[in-house]
Amino acid sequence: MTMPKNAVDMSVEAFKVRVVELARSVLAGWQLRCRACRAVDTARDDVLARYLLQLERLCHAATPGPWTLEDETDCRVFAPGGELICDCDIVGVDVPVRFMQVDAAFIAAARRAVPALIAEVRALQAQLDHATRGCEVDDD
Repeated sequence: MTMPKNAVDMSVEAFKVRVVELARSVLAGWQLRCRACRAVDTARDDVLARYLLQLERLCHAATPGPWTLEDETDCRVFAPGGELICDCDIVGVDVPVRFMQVDAAFIAAARRAVPALIAEVRALQAQLDHATRGCEVDDD
């Protein structure tokens, strides 16, 4: 069965109108989402930026690393050259030595890990900013 040309033309035209309506609806949804995302992202980014800046300041103020332990049973953390950074062996406190050793290992590892994590967060933020740059929508 063949449809009359005018019926096909009407169906095609109706389809085009529906696609345009759907596209406008999707765009309106994205505009709302983008505005909401920007508001949330901006607030979150401000908090994160302040936190990263605080961590960076702490890293820059701390004794340069890498920090190390003499061995895995040590509770003391040393800077390059042997300067004692901290001693997790707390005299007079009833804490199992294994906890002190783990704390010392964490402190030593954090000297390298924190700057690396800050750099990774900043790199991921840059990638996200680049990926969502096209999401900018006029508020008009």
